[in-house]
Amino acid sequence: MAHEIKIDSTDVSLPVVLRNAVTGAPETGYTIADIDLYYWRQGETVAAKVDATALGSLNAAHSDNHAYEARAGSYRVDWPDAAFASGADWVILSVEGVGIDPAIELITLTVGDDQTLLDLYDRLFGKHVFHREAAYDTFHRVSDDSVMMHRKQTEGLDGSEHISTWDEYTP
Repeated sequence: MAHEIKIDSTDVSLPVVLRNAVTGAPETGYTIADIDLYYWRQGETVAAKVDATALGSLNAAHSDNHAYEARAGSYRVDWPDAAFASGADWVILSVEGVGIDPAIELITLTVGDDQTLLDLYDRLFGKHVFHREAAYDTFHRVSDDSVMMHRKQTEGLDGSEHISTWDEYTP
């Protein structure tokens, strides 16, 4: 199951279960410095491997490329902000190491409720085009100058009418 994370999120920490490559059992006590962290964003090459560094505790402040074993093979991994920056619709996070199966997670980068269409367009294309609040919940960049926007709308006091449409915007 893919996670969804808001574009330009910072200090993202995610749980991961490390599994023994032979038995498939949760891998406990894995040396944090032996964990390799990678991320791959849509339209880019895989970022250089980073060796994880151990956090001091499970509730320590976020620190990019750090990790901590919570319990029973479950680890907290702190990812760098660049993995979630604007300019991509998705990022794949990978936690790897000798003797463990790669833990790979697809993250869909989404627009948060507090962002306007203008803000999204500016992030995707680097230019302001119009000033309008929009109730769009999903955005997909189609080309260098076009974006598809999904809009859900419920009308009527009883919420009986539901509209779901895709709109394309090209300036």
